[in-house]
Amino acid sequence: MPCVEGVCLGDGPERLGNLAWDEIPPATARSMTGRQQQKLDTLYKGRFDDIAPSLIQGKFDRRVLRSLDRIKAACRGNSLTGQFTSAGGHPTRVTLSLLPQASGQQSWQVIAINRTFPEATNRRQQEEIHQQLDAHYGRYDMHRRSPQPGEASYLYTWVGMPAMVLNLNLPPPAIMETRFAQNSLCDAPRKMSID
Repeated sequence: MPCVEGVCLGDGPERLGNLAWDEIPPATARSMTGRQQQKLDTLYKGRFDDIAPSLIQGKFDRRVLRSLDRIKAACRGNSLTGQFTSAGGHPTRVTLSLLPQASGQQSWQVIAINRTFPEATNRRQQEEIHQQLDAHYGRYDMHRRSPQPGEASYLYTWVGMPAMVLNLNLPPPAIMETRFAQNSLCDAPRKMSID
């Protein structure tokens, strides 16, 4: 799997603890509403009271990473995003998700890594960044191949500045829903009826 500064697609939280993650501001640790708590109780199963405000916002930092092992299951799609700045000054966002396997077991995995290059302000610098990224990640280029579930893809994009996106390709949503429902801690989805 492709990596960025020691963070690889498919990695779990235990591999991420050594990075200098941006801390989630204390202002986000306000109390939650009943509706937010109900949403979390439906989504995650386990003990997560101390990190619940971060979960509701979909964010992680070093403190949250240390507590993720207490979440025993997710009952539908989920993600948490954390950010760090590389030694070269590149903002880097990492997205984690608690993913179900075909067996019904679940594990936290890095599903996306996004890095922007704000210092590339002219066309020559942007092309230089693009060439370096293609040399490093080109074999994963989603425009040159059709990645299968479980494989990685790479995309160079431009949205105000050059950016690189690495993704772990997941199975289609219907398959993921079935896998989430296989966990004994999750309620089986209600069957729809026309009656």
